Amino acid sequence: MKRHIITTITCVAVAFAFVGCALTTKQPVAVSIAHDGTVAVAGKQCRPSELAARLRELAAKQHAAVVVRADAGAPFKQVAAVMDACKTAGVQQVSLATTE
Repeated sequence: MKRHIITTITCVAVAFAFVGCALTTKQPVAVSIAHDGTVAVAGKQCRPSELAARLRELAAKQHAAVVVRADAGAPFKQVAAVMDACKTAGVQQVSLATTE
């Protein structure tokens, strides 16, 4: 009988965790890096000096995560700069994607 009670409690805890996650999920903001190193945030071109502030603004409003989409020929130093800007902006969830 104890096993049945533990299984029920576990299922309820998982259900609450899933519901809470679904209610608080925000869409990630896309940061694109072109082959020439040009950076765009949410489809709008952005200067490197403005990147951290723009990411901080978006993170505070609606986005909890960032997806960095870099062209395969993009300079690595630009990818590293975007990652650093994410850290400076307080973005904790960063994903990387490459386009050919």
